[in-house]
Amino acid sequence: MSSPYPWQSQQWQQLQKRHQAGAMPHALLLHGPEGIGKADFAQTIARSLLCEQTGESGEACGQCKSCQLLNTGNHPDFIHIQPEEAGKAIKVDQIRELIQQMGLSHHLSTYRVVLITQAEQMNLAASNSLLKTLEEPQANTIILLVCSKISRLPATIRSRCQKLRFSLPSHNEAIAWLQTKLKDQTEEILTAANGAPLLAVHMFEADILKRRQVVLKDLLDLLKADQQPLAVAANWYKQSDIQPLSWLYYWVCDLIRLKTAGENYVVDQSAMHQLQTLLKTIDLGKLYQFHDQLGEAIRLQQTSANGLLLLEGILLSWTYLATNQNNRKLA
Repeated sequence: MSSPYPWQSQQWQQLQKRHQAGAMPHALLLHGPEGIGKADFAQTIARSLLCEQTGESGEACGQCKSCQLLNTGNHPDFIHIQPEEAGKAIKVDQIRELIQQMGLSHHLSTYRVVLITQAEQMNLAASNSLLKTLEEPQANTIILLVCSKISRLPATIRSRCQKLRFSLPSHNEAIAWLQTKLKDQTEEILTAANGAPLLAVHMFEADILKRRQVVLKDLLDLLKADQQPLAVAANWYKQSDIQPLSWLYYWVCDLIRLKTAGENYVVDQSAMHQLQTLLKTIDLGKLYQFHDQLGEAIRLQQTSANGLLLLEGILLSWTYLATNQNNRKLA
């Protein structure tokens, strides 16, 4: 990405002012919801810092030697650290190797830029190894840490970085951008992605809308006792690229809206029929309590809590929302 996304203009301008004033922080923590382009933004900042002839807005030219080296992944002053495998930790050996590389002199650019994506995946030893580098910053070296779950980063790391928060774009802004990428289903896919446009594109390409419908069917089946909660939880847990608890949370909110305010206030209009069916069999008083429990489970997902146990507990509680526990067959 050569320029920031439209919803990142404020953060971009803020950093460009600091860059022009020679006041870039030595360590910057970019955090916010998943699927809004934080890592792309960090790459764009890195390109800007390393480019030999940036434009008026600070964006990299894409043509100079530095930009060409970045494009091929061979820039000597850019170091990118991330988990070696999806879902795995950033290991201490990766950080130790980074520190050794940082000890070398600059080769080409005024700055050296270190990018650590999925920074919350650093294990404790890796975090402790990085800590000294953050406490004793090197001149003209900028460390960019990107994370979606800031609470999982140790407080010692967070306190030694300047934070730059990213929020979800407005609905209209996200839809306008999505319409340049997708031909249809923009409203439905954005709802499924909880308002995160890049996650929406990923979900569209991975055909996750169909899998989301399967999750909704699972919830209906659980209330009818056609499936067992532990089996459903195990199946969901194996699918690391879906977000069943987040989807369930928004469906629960829609169920409450449907009951208290009517159809026009339901966000996920594509699930209206299933929501209406659910509403016939769910005890509304229990639903409010379940809403609170679900919110706490989603919060715990951002910690080191056992993800499978969280799913099991939530789905067991879900089955007890049925108005008639002895006969949970839906008409």
